[in-house]
Amino acid sequence: MSRSRVAFGLGALLLAVGIAGAMLLGGAKPNRSDPVEAVAGAGPVAAAEPDSPPLPSSTPGDSAAAPQRSPSAPDFASRRTAAVRGRVVLRGTGSPVGSARITLWTGKNEVDVPETMAALGGAEGRDRLVKSGEFEARLAALGGWKFAHRAESAADGSFEIAVPPDFPKFQIRVAADLAAWRDREAWFALDCPSVRDGLVLELEPAGIVEGTVTNAGGRPAERARVSLVREPFDYRDRIDSVTADASGRFVFRGVPPGRFDSGALAPGSGPQVRSGIEVRAGETTRLEFTLPAECLLAGRVVDETGAGVLGARLNAFPDGDRPRNALVFAGYGSARSAADGTFRIGSLLPGRHRFLVDREGMLAPEPGAVDVPQSGGVSDLRIVLEKGH
Repeated sequence: MSRSRVAFGLGALLLAVGIAGAMLLGGAKPNRSDPVEAVAGAGPVAAAEPDSPPLPSSTPGDSAAAPQRSPSAPDFASRRTAAVRGRVVLRGTGSPVGSARITLWTGKNEVDVPETMAALGGAEGRDRLVKSGEFEARLAALGGWKFAHRAESAADGSFEIAVPPDFPKFQIRVAADLAAWRDREAWFALDCPSVRDGLVLELEPAGIVEGTVTNAGGRPAERARVSLVREPFDYRDRIDSVTADASGRFVFRGVPPGRFDSGALAPGSGPQVRSGIEVRAGETTRLEFTLPAECLLAGRVVDETGAGVLGARLNAFPDGDRPRNALVFAGYGSARSAADGTFRIGSLLPGRHRFLVDREGMLAPEPGAVDVPQSGGVSDLRIVLEKGH
């Protein structure tokens, strides 16, 4: 990997990162440090939603050992004097959809997931966990994001969600087994006529995609990330990735009919892609992943004095046309450096990768390339960052 420095500033490097990401994805990559509803219903994600904010910034001298605050969750219960009511039905037939999970999403973490944010130490605590690489484990230990304003539809499709009278504008997420909500981009407010009169959420017939992920030894690949991406790719039709349980099982509910690719990767294993998956309304499609042995890149990010740098963002992208969107949306090729500067990017494909690094307030090396071997990996990378201007 080249040790030369870019002569221009951090802004140029970030531009290169953006261009590389755009070429690779055809769209933005979700940031899992903010809540993403694990719903397989297709639909666009508005720019204001909290699953795609800029990553938390960091400054030299940040430490994972810094004291964490424990803000209390807002007391919504005593203020929930208003309500969002309605029915969930199938489009065209009006047939009720029971057991659908309806979530109101404002894009404000303090409103959507106050309990989880308080347990994480607020926005500052979450940012520290992201920088130290401990965020995913901490979130899993808490049981994932706990959304504050949600309900399940009754047998007749009816639902009611209590909210404060000053509840901000919101979007709606719906998860149902064999039906898909396609209007995720719509915004609502309590004083909208459609909300005052009672919402009618029309879902379209859909299917289910489920399966298991095992590693090369035949054991369940716990915490495997699995994505489902329509091809040709359109970001407006994105489906949120899911995490396999302890038995390696995963499920996407309410998947619109069509042709998809699916990718899977797990800690300690390599990635795998399944292409040409046909999903049909009213049917369940089975997928089985057997992940190969892991290839990886590891090393240390340091400053000019040799001290470790916390919170540097590292991304490795395979050269050529090999990086499928299905792998990118499963979380392929990204990591952050720990407090001592160490990093590890696992679950890589073998072969040549473009390697990008950035850290706010510091100048990164010139974007370079590194060859990932067929087995094992490269474990002695050393990346030197300079103070920025």
